[in-house]
Amino acid sequence: MTTLLLASGGIPQAQIVLPEGASAAEEYAAEELRRHLCAIAGTGPYAWASSRARGADSGPVISLNDRTSAAEAGIDVAGLALGPEAFHLETRGNTLFVLGGSARGLLYGVYDLLESLGCRWFTPELTHIPYRPTCVLPPICKTSAPAFEFRDMFNWEGSDPIWWARNRMNGWYTSVPEYMGGQVGYGLFVHTFYTLLPPQEFFTEHPEYYSEIDGVRRHEQGQICLTNDDVLRLVTERVLERMRAYPRATIFSVSQNDWEGPCQCPRCAAVVAEEGSQSGPLIRFVNAIAEATVREFPDKLIDTLAYWYTLDAPRHAVPHRNVRVRLCSINCCQGHEYGTCDHKESARFLRALDDWGRLTKQMYIWHYCTNFRNYPLPMPDFDEIHDNIKLYQRRGVYGVFMQGMGEEGGGAESMALRAYVISKLLWNPDQPVWPLIDEFLAAYYGAAAPHAREYLDLFHARVREERTLHPSLYDRATSPLFDGDILPRAEATLAAGEQLVRGAERRRVRLLRNGLIFARLSRNATRFQLDGDSYRSEASPVERHAVAQLLRDYRRMGIRRLREGESFDATALQLNSRFAEHPVLWLRDGDDAVAIVPNLAGRLLEWHAHDRQWLAPPDLENNYIAYPMSEGYTEMVQTGAYTFFGNTERYRHRRNGNTIEVVADLACGLRLSRRYRLCDGVLSVESRLRNRGTAPVQVAWGAGLHLLVSGATTFVLTPEGVTSIPWSTLPDGLGAARILEGGHCPAGAWWADVDGYRVTVSFTGPITRAILGKIERTDTLALDLRTESHPLPPNEQVIVRQELRIEKRMKDEG
Repeated sequence: MTTLLLASGGIPQAQIVLPEGASAAEEYAAEELRRHLCAIAGTGPYAWASSRARGADSGPVISLNDRTSAAEAGIDVAGLALGPEAFHLETRGNTLFVLGGSARGLLYGVYDLLESLGCRWFTPELTHIPYRPTCVLPPICKTSAPAFEFRDMFNWEGSDPIWWARNRMNGWYTSVPEYMGGQVGYGLFVHTFYTLLPPQEFFTEHPEYYSEIDGVRRHEQGQICLTNDDVLRLVTERVLERMRAYPRATIFSVSQNDWEGPCQCPRCAAVVAEEGSQSGPLIRFVNAIAEATVREFPDKLIDTLAYWYTLDAPRHAVPHRNVRVRLCSINCCQGHEYGTCDHKESARFLRALDDWGRLTKQMYIWHYCTNFRNYPLPMPDFDEIHDNIKLYQRRGVYGVFMQGMGEEGGGAESMALRAYVISKLLWNPDQPVWPLIDEFLAAYYGAAAPHAREYLDLFHARVREERTLHPSLYDRATSPLFDGDILPRAEATLAAGEQLVRGAERRRVRLLRNGLIFARLSRNATRFQLDGDSYRSEASPVERHAVAQLLRDYRRMGIRRLREGESFDATALQLNSRFAEHPVLWLRDGDDAVAIVPNLAGRLLEWHAHDRQWLAPPDLENNYIAYPMSEGYTEMVQTGAYTFFGNTERYRHRRNGNTIEVVADLACGLRLSRRYRLCDGVLSVESRLRNRGTAPVQVAWGAGLHLLVSGATTFVLTPEGVTSIPWSTLPDGLGAARILEGGHCPAGAWWADVDGYRVTVSFTGPITRAILGKIERTDTLALDLRTESHPLPPNEQVIVRQELRIEKRMKDEG
């Protein structure tokens, strides 16, 4: 083998040759190679054609996917047995042969060749092409194939098809046209039970198609009944319809909704008992679908999830050869390789990985690599990502999807770096990770790269040394990861680095630094205090100014999300509210008094009666809503599985005697208002949700009354009588709260007895569900009401009226 002179004196020397009848993707591979070689040589885009016109036929040749010529040159093409995405590079005489198992494999071979010459595609905006007027290629003989057949990520900074193809990703989340090599296509992508069997289409006439939970069939926060024969028939028919409608798609997901609520009917329960896991009914169900669809579409796959309640493998059911089971690591530690720390969910996931591995080698993985609750916070997970991708390779996993921050605007901590590193590791997990990181940092941060590396080292060192520290998807700024002096040390090094650079590099350093400022401000914000007509924190003017500056920075950078599923404006409002002073309106009736805070979603903050304050105060540790927005009494509107309005906005208000009305105009043309009235010891709340828009909106109204009544016994009035629920029987934590529906839902009233008093909530309106829970740590009892989710037409409204009263209880009352 000899060296090949690809360019001399800035003039390209090699010919690029394609076989007769080359496909569009092969033509694109040749164009990518030509474009980059011209750029390396430092010449214009037409120089290649002119060099060929001068008779460069005797020069070196780069032959792309010409198998006949490769075989004539002595290459055992058939013996290479290249898979669809594999490639082979080999120099024979004066020719470099680039062979791919498919057009996409050829394209990957071209990019590997260009990488060997020093080309890098760090981000869609940042490419490095070396300048080599004289470019010599050493002899090559190399075969390469990806570690995983499916490589995907949810990452805004990497969501560009050109970058995607150049870094050899092939998954679904970024659409790559066929002429650029295409991708593995989904006809349906995860959480599809209700896509395939919509409750609005079937539930009214066939509630038996949906989960039976505590004896009641329900679809809200439920699933489908996996042992119902009609459900299997309908879902199979609809999957086949999708396969016919999307002939290019390879995978069709039949998978649980993104919440719990599996069916508990006798048939489903029997399968669960036999299989020892909720995955048993699921695998039997998707196996039956695969067996039916394979007759018409033998090459199309059924994908499902091992997620939350279905994570553990079944005892007996073996996934069909056309079924891909995707294990989800949602609750695992994001700092350590699974099995190397004491994190219980990581240990559970590792057991599941082993157990599923004994049933099938066709596993996929859904791995997490961001902080859903706080995108800007440092996430020291590069060691963990590398170690667990290698773990997946050792376990024979077929495909990996890495969920980072892919929402529009991006900007999550180190997400551009994460995209680059993940793309490299999913192709070849055996390469060291930190040289990849250093290469990226040098290109992305310029002179500030050492400071960015020191920032990363500070947080990764802490996680390496403290094996009981477990970064997660839902960490807050109060995480122990940020204890001590680590935040000021990290901020100092980034501040120094920021002074060394300008332009885009400075903005990138600033984005990292802002995450530290975000953490510091969130940690420094103090508890709120009620002082007469004011509710305020102890935040200083300096801190308020820092918050304003931080939010201005994020807006200038084009950041649209700081938390998953929540608009920037909503998060900004909550952050500003955390440092602000809020006026309080009081309703008084004799010795009774109610405190209303319009700026904090019009919530009831305190309710004084019988010489006692009855409402649970805002909770710093609440996992569902930011302090001080939690607890007390509040209302909200739900328009999607994770889309809520009305519980954080500022409300307008007006007073009329002992009545106060609060009003907020929300997204989608919705207006939420309520009228509070305190009279004769009764607090009346009239709530109205109106659609002021021009199109129907799918909505559910909800109210949360959280009382400070540890040990209370709750009584529920139902059509069959009164049911008592002692405090001790309620599971701890609102995530485990009891859902009361159907015949268990309060029929117009429920009440709580504690310490000789009774708190009664009477209501009228379309209430279909009640949620009863407790927080042991804060002595909180939650009495929440919900309407059913339904389309609300323009100019129509939902009205709910409540009467809340606190009375001394007679001794013989039950």
